Amino acid sequence: MRITFVIPESSRSYSFIQPPWGSLKTAAVMEKVYGCQFTIVDNRVERLPLRALVERIEASNPDVLMCTTNTYDQSQVYILGPRLHRIMDTVKKLSELPYPYIVCGPHIGANTELFSRDVDFDFGLKGQFDMTLPASFDEICKHIEQKNKSETSSRLKITFEQPKEQDVSLERIIPDYSKIPMERYFGDHIRNNVARRKANWGLVLGSRGCPYSCEFCHLFLGRGLNARPIDSILEEIEVLYRHHNVRGFWFMDYTFTANKKWTKELCEGIRDLGFKDLTFSCQTRADRIDEETAQYLSAAGCSDVWLGIESFGNSTLEAANKNIPISDTYRAIQLVRKYNMQPVSYIMLGLPGETAETLKQTLSMFADLELSYLDGIELSTPRPGTPLFDKYKDEFPRLKTSWDYLDTVAGLLGNEVTPGMFLEAFKWLAKRTAIYDKSSIPDFNITAADLEIKRRILDLGRIAS
Repeated sequence: MRITFVIPESSRSYSFIQPPWGSLKTAAVMEKVYGCQFTIVDNRVERLPLRALVERIEASNPDVLMCTTNTYDQSQVYILGPRLHRIMDTVKKLSELPYPYIVCGPHIGANTELFSRDVDFDFGLKGQFDMTLPASFDEICKHIEQKNKSETSSRLKITFEQPKEQDVSLERIIPDYSKIPMERYFGDHIRNNVARRKANWGLVLGSRGCPYSCEFCHLFLGRGLNARPIDSILEEIEVLYRHHNVRGFWFMDYTFTANKKWTKELCEGIRDLGFKDLTFSCQTRADRIDEETAQYLSAAGCSDVWLGIESFGNSTLEAANKNIPISDTYRAIQLVRKYNMQPVSYIMLGLPGETAETLKQTLSMFADLELSYLDGIELSTPRPGTPLFDKYKDEFPRLKTSWDYLDTVAGLLGNEVTPGMFLEAFKWLAKRTAIYDKSSIPDFNITAADLEIKRRILDLGRIAS
């Protein structure tokens, strides 16, 4: 069977474009286990207009067409707003083609009813599609055969759940990087708080899931912690280095150092590969970094540790169920720097409990610590599939019925901040040198007009449709 898998272009994907690990893993599994012929069209790098994309698909002569709304590396805070509109244009256009159509990605699992209302499809895969497709493939083939016999043109709209456990033998299959032009992918390399493209870039998943329950996270890669076999990960890294000229990569594990023993063994394995010019980045929590962990990360070639700091307001972190003392954050930053790695922070403004005071405190601490941060600043958003969504979905019914409202209300729920205050914060943060030149931090004064804007936005959410 010939399967063509499409990754849509989104309007801001130029900031970094990392290899589509989930799609490459799916390709490797389906070819090795089921003998499929798998083609990947990553329109984030191809940049084909819709008409040309359709021609490209037709040229591949697929038996089945697949499309995802998000790659694995951007699934934790999956895409909304204008970027999602761009993606959905592609998803909907492909549903018009005369092929059995499979859709996947975090959106269909997070809000199946809304997604199904917006998109025609035959099969929807919930969860991690490199797991769901192999588990449901025999059933999918039976439905396709029955549909062909009935000669119906209507879409089936059948969804499949991700299996509760991954087949260990499938976890040993490494992604097929030959399916894409690796030289066209790049990562973010932040130095002096300025993001620069890093070429010869790879992406590796060491462990699926996260054992924590921060209210704003959509855990697309699963809850708990399921580590891949270390020998398989090392094989994957060696393939990237020797066959695809990769000299830097990012571990997209949600909390790379959650299992200290496993992380240590993996880092020792990376070091023993002997690739002196190979570096990597990882992301983790500040309370999962200690002296020993920092030592073996550095010895293995880690150059950047991305910390989910989000805020320096204790009250906002507690409200978001991210109970990391600020003292742990300070210590983690110091340890990362001590071992010649760079700490980089994720910021999330507008968490429940946010005030003008906590907002100012967060910016002040970034300046005091001269702490680099991710180029894209997140606003706390009640995405379906998160505890934050569950907390507010009944008070604001429109959250369940509109992707657009999710983006509109971002940062405004359960706190005292306003759109105007965010505008001031973003203006300060956009000046990347502000953390060094001690630019004056806004006072975040609230105006009556700004409060009225917030009130009207929230009132829209209380209307179901």
